[in-house]
Amino acid sequence: MQRFNNLYFFIIILFSINSFALDNNPFLPLDKENKKQKKEDVAPPEIFPLDNEKQKNQDIAPPEIFPDEHDPFLLDNTDVYIGEETLDIENTDKTELKGFFEIQAGIRTQKDQYEETFSNGQARCRLDFIHNVNNVLLNLKADLLCDPVYDHYSVKLEHGTGFIDLRELYLQLNINEDIQFTVGRQILEWGHGDFLFVNDIFPKDYISFFTSWDKTYFKAPSDLCKFSLTNQMINVDLLYSPRFDYDRFPNGERLSYYNDFFNMTAGQNLIFETDTPDDWFEDDEFALRIYSTIGNIDVGIYAYKGMWKSPSGFEKNSGKGIFPRLNVYGFSTAAPIFNGLASFEIAYYDSKDDKYGTNPYIDNCQLRLLMGYSLIMPSNITISSQYYMEIMKDNENYMHNLRQGERPTDYGRHVISLKIEQELLENQMKFSIATLYCPTDTDIYLGPYISYIYQKIWEFRAGANFMIGNEDHTNYGQFEHNSNIYIGARIKF
Repeated sequence: MQRFNNLYFFIIILFSINSFALDNNPFLPLDKENKKQKKEDVAPPEIFPLDNEKQKNQDIAPPEIFPDEHDPFLLDNTDVYIGEETLDIENTDKTELKGFFEIQAGIRTQKDQYEETFSNGQARCRLDFIHNVNNVLLNLKADLLCDPVYDHYSVKLEHGTGFIDLRELYLQLNINEDIQFTVGRQILEWGHGDFLFVNDIFPKDYISFFTSWDKTYFKAPSDLCKFSLTNQMINVDLLYSPRFDYDRFPNGERLSYYNDFFNMTAGQNLIFETDTPDDWFEDDEFALRIYSTIGNIDVGIYAYKGMWKSPSGFEKNSGKGIFPRLNVYGFSTAAPIFNGLASFEIAYYDSKDDKYGTNPYIDNCQLRLLMGYSLIMPSNITISSQYYMEIMKDNENYMHNLRQGERPTDYGRHVISLKIEQELLENQMKFSIATLYCPTDTDIYLGPYISYIYQKIWEFRAGANFMIGNEDHTNYGQFEHNSNIYIGARIKF
């Protein structure tokens, strides 16, 4: 229990500032005439901003698929897309400091012989600083962390561990209405994926996804330079990262996993080591997106040159994970259909270090597809579903070079996602459940949660992350012993 003294200290701080926040919170009106507004609920921006009566008689206009970078409806260039404000870039000078305090605790639903009983125990203080002057924007988002479960406080910005997690720190120059140049740490998203991705080649935080209450942290940051051209005809994003940015994947320190080299489930007893490319200007990355709108149909093409974001092979002698070279070429489109939004993506993953599939220790080239549809129903219910498929190229060469007794990778893999959300009590309460089912692996992920907003600044959440599978080596089945339930609270300031 001594390990949790720091966490209790943060809890005391969190609740002691409640009275101060209610009296001094800049988001609440102070004059007598506006005190009545305290009783009103401010609804967050809707994806399809039409009231229910109009929805019955009109086609719901879908959100702009490729809006400006800081559009509050866009899951791009910000790690906050659930229940928090996004940046509002204006030409006027602006300086703002805000943030939140948060505590969360999670516990495993079953015993894991390689990991702690608690899956999460974080206390977090978020600081958001914005300074905009003369078309130059400085944006900082940083988290101060106390985490007695992980219990490592040396800062590793690439891993997102330590007492500081630097989410964003970038400088943006608005050259004119059409051209922007941004340099620094940014969180970006391309394509139309939710929990499944094809053309979104930016790093993800799978540790946070399987343990945290806040799926905004599923998006990990990238250190890069971005040139953006936006006009009515065509839009272009050109990105360069001088050093490789990779996924935050389970390696045994916090979540147990299946080690393919040793053919066993492992955790803190066998930390998965990697040979990570980290040379500046040698292990670099390029990405390009060109997109436009034709009528009411949005289209985009994508290109990427870098490396696989998660270990996609291993050294046959040491078992260390490696990040082989990778090129990606993709296409996406989205359009309104039957009062909802339909999307389609396709991409070819060109594995440069195993172009013909003759090395069984490096992932083959792949074809990936993603189809999705989302629909807003009556009673503030949103339903979205996606179908994901990946197909291995040169499967015969792979099977021919596989050693006898080694377990082969499936030729094709399919995943079906379903997410249902409902908002109640004038958007103060929210229910949600996310499901990812893989019929190929016969495993599943379930993520239910409920949240409640009190007096506009407090938010309380509870939920779970359940991973179930028939085999220990499948994508979700390997994390079955990491299944957890969690609770948490957040207060904005």
